[in-house]
Amino acid sequence: MLPQYEILGILGRGGMGAVYKGRQAKLNRTVAIKVLPETFTQGDDKLNFAKRFEQEAQAMANLNHPAILSVYDYGETANGQLYFVMEFVDGMDIHQYLKLHGGKLPQEHALSICAHVLDALEYAHSQGIIHRDIKPANILLNREGRVKIADFGLAKRFGDGVDADAPALTMSNVAVGTPDFVAPEALDSDQVPDHRADLYAVGVMLYQMLTGKLPRGNYQMPSELNPEIDPRLDEIVSTAMAANPDYRYASAAAVRADLDLVLSGPLAKVEAGEPSGAVEAVVPVTTSLRGKKAPAKSSTKPLVVGLGAAALVIAGLVILMTGKRGEQESLPATLPELIVEKSPELPVTAPAPVPVTPSVKTPEPVAKVEPPKAELKPEVAPAPPVAMVEKKAEAPSPPAAKPESPPVSAPVASPADPLANLPGLQTQLNGYLTARKTQLTELATKYGRGLDSRLNQAADAGDLKLTAAYDEEKARVAALVASLAAPVTDPRASVSQVPALPELPGDAPETLVTLRQTWTGESGKILATLDGALQQSLQALESELTKARDLDRAKAVMAYRESLGEASSNVISVGQALRLPPQAAGEAALQPSPDLARATKDAPFENTLGMKFVPVPGTDVLFCIHETRYKDYAAFAEENQGTHEGWEKQTHDGFTLTEQAEEHPVTMVNWDDAKAFCKWLSEKEGKTYRLPTDREWSIAVGIGDQENWEGDTTPETVFKVPEVFPWGDEWPPRQGVGNYSDESRRAQAPNESYGKYIDGYEDGHPTTAPVMSFEANQLGLFDLGGNVWEWCEDWLSDEQKNGRVLRGGSWHNRERGSQLSSYRYPRTPDFQQYDFGFRVVLVSSGG
Repeated sequence: MLPQYEILGILGRGGMGAVYKGRQAKLNRTVAIKVLPETFTQGDDKLNFAKRFEQEAQAMANLNHPAILSVYDYGETANGQLYFVMEFVDGMDIHQYLKLHGGKLPQEHALSICAHVLDALEYAHSQGIIHRDIKPANILLNREGRVKIADFGLAKRFGDGVDADAPALTMSNVAVGTPDFVAPEALDSDQVPDHRADLYAVGVMLYQMLTGKLPRGNYQMPSELNPEIDPRLDEIVSTAMAANPDYRYASAAAVRADLDLVLSGPLAKVEAGEPSGAVEAVVPVTTSLRGKKAPAKSSTKPLVVGLGAAALVIAGLVILMTGKRGEQESLPATLPELIVEKSPELPVTAPAPVPVTPSVKTPEPVAKVEPPKAELKPEVAPAPPVAMVEKKAEAPSPPAAKPESPPVSAPVASPADPLANLPGLQTQLNGYLTARKTQLTELATKYGRGLDSRLNQAADAGDLKLTAAYDEEKARVAALVASLAAPVTDPRASVSQVPALPELPGDAPETLVTLRQTWTGESGKILATLDGALQQSLQALESELTKARDLDRAKAVMAYRESLGEASSNVISVGQALRLPPQAAGEAALQPSPDLARATKDAPFENTLGMKFVPVPGTDVLFCIHETRYKDYAAFAEENQGTHEGWEKQTHDGFTLTEQAEEHPVTMVNWDDAKAFCKWLSEKEGKTYRLPTDREWSIAVGIGDQENWEGDTTPETVFKVPEVFPWGDEWPPRQGVGNYSDESRRAQAPNESYGKYIDGYEDGHPTTAPVMSFEANQLGLFDLGGNVWEWCEDWLSDEQKNGRVLRGGSWHNRERGSQLSSYRYPRTPDFQQYDFGFRVVLVSSGG
């Protein structure tokens, strides 16, 4: 029937025909041929087999993705049998793979497979196609470890691309798919399943791969069945499998974003001195990989990362399973490696390893990451001088070192100097200077690229004045880079001098002023972080000297440390803009507001709505001590009639708030709603209100000093501090530390679609609690854990725009992973949910 193909054997039979292995003679390639039995299309074909078969072929042919099977041809044989030809996958499906491994897989393999599937589904959904039969038997794994989604026989169009006049291809009141993997809404004749049905199936598949069981009835969470499983996966599984699709993930990308948090930093396995993860595999692919090795005591072996590596591990197993050992030579001789060069660490009291945190895209080879190089070179013409901000006047520096001296060296000092040749001090200062040089050079390089782009645009437009302004700024930046590269002869003196760009001319173009403000803001963050870390390390050195009874040098270190602290506060007048959001060009510089400056933990600033704010050391904002209340948001809604609906609802899971309802946090607000509230309040009071940044939120909850933020760090890539909760380090939480999914919820607001509670924990609130119902933290802030998730300013990834960050957990959560202080929950800015709220901060300058 198919003379152009040589049939080599049968691969399998199913409800929609048989699949044969074949060879396309003219192209000499192996293919798979799916044939629909002629009996299926005889008569009136009430079940639309022919149309569904054609639809499957079209769906696969129109989806061009590396994790979806490719279709080469479609047609009809001489005797009327329909067929289509697709790529042949030499391997096995995940159902067979599970059987071979006793029904379940190592966590790294399960997550790797799901990551590929989610990438493919995100693409298919973006094309308006849902699969409707995601299950292990329809996921193939080839010999190179690549995952391929097959069998689009039940695929269906949804969204704007649906042809309303097209005939239905399935009978009404009949659920399609494999029972355990079918979303509940598909069983309800009144609901029309959408792409979230595929996400439900992914949740079931992930659960099965992790536990070896199917989630039936009142199933246990994966980490409850196996303590080796990362507990953060519990919430991912339960959210993906929520019975109500509105409580489910909104997209495959959202599931993937949460998976990445686990993939990039294994929670329970991050230990000092060890690479994160024992398996050389985790995610499919990375676009940006950055991080540091653990402290010097750790292993010196290269850190190997990348999903490509994970895929190759699986591929090796596939080869063994198929019995073709002789073909192993076809695999690469070595796994792709990402060698992360050891960068100098600034000593701190309790050093923590920073895991490599991948940002995932379509699978591609992982390349080595070279140390960053400064791309800016001093101009031929003399460059303007680089401003050096003096932190503190010190004794005259010793003579300059010889040219062959190392970039950072110990100073030549008098033996009478108690700090002379103090090894601990020199190590810390050298580390600080090296980190400052590296990070500022990286930032200057990026700034230079931005200037290049603007310069070229201005030149193309023939604007000489603007072009010249950008060129002059490039020269200033080049001079700064050159100064950063200069050898350091006296670390103590150099620490007190902060390299800075000279002031812009008074007639600088508005666009350049805006660019410079971005530079000052980012460089200020770098300096503030490094200065804080240096203070901590000097304090640790001071403590060690004191314990050793070396009191003279301990006092000298303390005096030096305090002088740096005083000098840092003196520098603020020069670099104030470093710590403030960019202001509009031409806008008057904001001056500190006296009433805000007087605010303390015990005497907070109170605004016109009665919201109270306290300072948070390490930031330039005052945090509201409580989450935004219902009554606060009601005042905003009253003056803004177009406010997004839904926030008025205070009934969740059948429980209606009656006592102190206005004191509860407002819920069902998305990121855009929260931003609109901040804008309204800023205009109302003449001050600057906004959402906290992710980094500010970490500082407020008490983990900011452990996260190792650098110039290009994002909430997605920052080190996720393990084993720390808002209440401490124990799990489960002790009674009364916050509002979580507890016994009172089980009794008064049970939710069959979720039904997960912290056994034995009782906080007394079935849903939300009035703000400030629990103990405040050391800064005077309430509910940084539980009650409602809180929106932050940031995208999880600035590059991928894969969701705005929420922090803190809620009354609806019981999973250990989601209660961690470091947990990030990304959602699109328009996403509303029954446990989403927000907290505002007040910029400490302005108004």
